[in-house]
Amino acid sequence: MPKQPVLSSRSYFPPWLVLALLLALHFATRWALVNTPYLAQADYDESITGLMALHLLKGHWQIFFWGQPYMGTLEPTLAGLLFWVAGPSTAVLRLTLILVSSLGLLAVYALGREVGGARLGWLAAAFWALPPVFLSFDGLYATGGHLESVVAAAWFLYGVCRLAFRPPQRPGLWALGLGLLAGVGWWCSLLVAPLLLAAGLGLVVARPSLFKGPVPWLVLGGFLLGSSPFWWWNLTHGFMTFEAIEHGTRHILDNLVFLARGVWLPTLLGDWWDGHSVEGLIPLGFRVAVTVAVYLPVLVITLGVAGRWLYRLVRRQAPLQGPLDLVVAVLLAGMLAHAASAYGHRGFTRYCESIYVSLAVLTGYWLCRVHAWRRAALPVLLAGLLGFNLLTIVMFVRDTDQAPRREVDPLIARLQQLGINRCYAQGRLGYTITFESHEKIIAADHVGWRNLDYLRQVDQAAKVAFITHDILGGPMPGQMKAGLRMLGGGSQREIVGHYVFWYDFQPPPPDRPLGCQDCRVTSSQGEPGLERLLGGWDQLRAGTKPWRSGDWLLVDLGRPVDLARLSLLPQPGTSLTQGDEVPLQVEVSLDGQEWRTAARGICLAGLLWRGGHPKLYDSTAMEISFKPRQARYVRLSFGQFEGHDPGWSLAKLFLYEADAGAGYQPPPQARQDLAQAQALLAAWSQDPTGPHPNFPGVPKSYRDRWVDWPRVVELLRAASLAAPEWEEPQRRFLEVALKSGLR
Repeated sequence: MPKQPVLSSRSYFPPWLVLALLLALHFATRWALVNTPYLAQADYDESITGLMALHLLKGHWQIFFWGQPYMGTLEPTLAGLLFWVAGPSTAVLRLTLILVSSLGLLAVYALGREVGGARLGWLAAAFWALPPVFLSFDGLYATGGHLESVVAAAWFLYGVCRLAFRPPQRPGLWALGLGLLAGVGWWCSLLVAPLLLAAGLGLVVARPSLFKGPVPWLVLGGFLLGSSPFWWWNLTHGFMTFEAIEHGTRHILDNLVFLARGVWLPTLLGDWWDGHSVEGLIPLGFRVAVTVAVYLPVLVITLGVAGRWLYRLVRRQAPLQGPLDLVVAVLLAGMLAHAASAYGHRGFTRYCESIYVSLAVLTGYWLCRVHAWRRAALPVLLAGLLGFNLLTIVMFVRDTDQAPRREVDPLIARLQQLGINRCYAQGRLGYTITFESHEKIIAADHVGWRNLDYLRQVDQAAKVAFITHDILGGPMPGQMKAGLRMLGGGSQREIVGHYVFWYDFQPPPPDRPLGCQDCRVTSSQGEPGLERLLGGWDQLRAGTKPWRSGDWLLVDLGRPVDLARLSLLPQPGTSLTQGDEVPLQVEVSLDGQEWRTAARGICLAGLLWRGGHPKLYDSTAMEISFKPRQARYVRLSFGQFEGHDPGWSLAKLFLYEADAGAGYQPPPQARQDLAQAQALLAAWSQDPTGPHPNFPGVPKSYRDRWVDWPRVVELLRAASLAAPEWEEPQRRFLEVALKSGLR
């Protein structure tokens, strides 16, 4: 069984100087990474943090991150303070995390000193200062609040060790401060909940006498005060945070094995993010050596301490008798919680961050044991460990050296040159553009996932761009090109690095809906009564059978017309979703015998004209526009895509003919009904940065309760009955059905 090493307190250097040198090493390591091409630009998650910091400077503060019901906003708050001092930038955003991580280094030092003296504290701090690339990278990646919560938990654990085994002169004040730290950590990220719980229970077991006085109440009061934003928001939002937490699993043992081999150990050997690693670039012998010489002994020590608890219990002794016991308890609690969570079978590396505080201390503990055994072995082993950690960082720098450095800057410059300051883009593109331009360009994601106000600004703009990326998509450039081709009209396209964007849109010429009272509809499926697709109201019951590859729909218009456009509204609830690729072909004929192709290609579900520019709606509607063709018969054929049948049902089909005038004008009453419905639907975005219904765990009732859905449906129905040929109320109803869950 491991014993606590006896260490000399004598030092050749003043403690403050050693800590200063370690902090300098800590800063130099991370600042070197900040200046690599890969980290020179903020990505999607980090841009949300940066944008919230910018909004803080405008007086807009929020309890949780945009669009989600958890993760407190301490990180963007701290970033906002630094932005106020030094100006907003990606480097300053990362500096925020370096400063927080520096507090983590001091906490690890203090905790290590409690476990085994100053030398152990310095060794633990050295591991934190020059860790594997995982902790270095994760300590710079501004994804919300994990690092802040881990640092708060580290200080909480240190304070618990003091209260339990070296009580301060004012335990009540310590208890209040510890509660505040625990509350702030809880608000920042529930990732550390098991650590806080384990440390708190450890205090109960180690020093139960404290709980006869005010200490537990002071801890609880401090916790409630530190986490008050969390509880206030949940009290006013039906405790939605707990609905958003995924349920755990019973496969704990299997997950432990998977995590140990596939997640925890790899983060020590070169993994730095989900699916990203430099482990394969490091010789196998080096990896085996550091595992056997450092991490295997740490595991043995951990299990030995846990075994000693059982031995003490058998002998009816207190199981926790020193800070080392608490450090091990917190480590095991974090590992078991990870294995028992819904993420226990997933390879998410970021959840490993919570075990690194205890790991740093236990690594220092093992190095001290080596020193006690043979002094000369300590510098060799320490140099080998830190050298290996440095090697993982160097390999990361080399591996990412070819990444483009701030590829967003040329795009921003070009958009500004074109006078474009409003764009549509997939979220992983859009929020980076918005932050890196300091909101001089607003690039909204297509459904307002994080910020509906951004989407509203882009919708209202007269001049917009549609941005894609040949790696990140949103949609892919080729998909967008095909979708615009079927949508008709014109546009300009430019390529800037990996970005491909369209602008200067010209919609198709005006058209007007065809009256289809005398039309006849048949299909390859032989389904009767398909004329219901051209008129009526209720999309929920008007749908066809699901289409298969090669199926067709034939419409006899009853007379020749200059056909210019088709618009398709799929039935809500089918397999089709926004952005899906739908192969379609439109053929026309005057006699039903000789056919000409009017349009053939890939439609993007939801890509429609909105005034003077296209938009990817939160819908599945489709438009096909083409040069006007004389036709009496129209045949719509459904193709196979990537080996799969279409599998969706058509609810409504609208046909349009060319119009030399200003286009169709619906009756005033229909316009009035639609305007009233849209005014009611505006309540959907009254909390533009609040939890989005598409976010996992957010109940639909969160926004549903703001909209009088029956009244909206009633108004849309009235508008459709007043103008059966008008597509807009029917299209809006499709969006309503998808949002409200009407089936």
